[in-house]
Amino acid sequence: MIELSSVLWLAVILSGLLGFLRGWRSEVPVMVIPIAYIYVLLQFDSLIRAIGFFASIAPYVWFVLHVIGFFSTVWYFGYRGRRLIDDDGRVKLSSSASFLGALFGAVNGWLLMGTFWYLMDIHEYPLAPYITAPTLNSPSAEAIWMLPPVLFTGGIGSGNPDFLLVVGLFVLLLRVRSD
Repeated sequence: MIELSSVLWLAVILSGLLGFLRGWRSEVPVMVIPIAYIYVLLQFDSLIRAIGFFASIAPYVWFVLHVIGFFSTVWYFGYRGRRLIDDDGRVKLSSSASFLGALFGAVNGWLLMGTFWYLMDIHEYPLAPYITAPTLNSPSAEAIWMLPPVLFTGGIGSGNPDFLLVVGLFVLLLRVRSD
């Protein structure tokens, strides 16, 4: 069985490769959407869970709604931007845009997969027996602290998303300055 931390790093590497091909101007706008989603998730998580509890909706259903809503939003609004291939069939690559794109793409992969893992964790791994909770003292159990929502709030249970607001504003500033 593969560790969830290995899947997280694989997503970071593959997203970095995609970012290398797309360039940083295509990857920065994608970064805004998961950061905004994480901010909303952290602000309204208790309200969302209360609605699910009082409406007697299963945690699996809330998990599916979170994941489908999150990933479809990111893929549709984020990745529908600039195309990789020109109209004449050539691939567009430049070294500076590509290496910065790899960096921003890797961050996007970390944001996407890390938030997916966080959603599995707060919903108590509803995809068991296919994806189960990490065992105690495993590499995945020790890597939960580096998931984006946990890291942005200052740790597990801190509930202070002020840092997330600063990161979101920084990304928006980068996007405005890039045009």
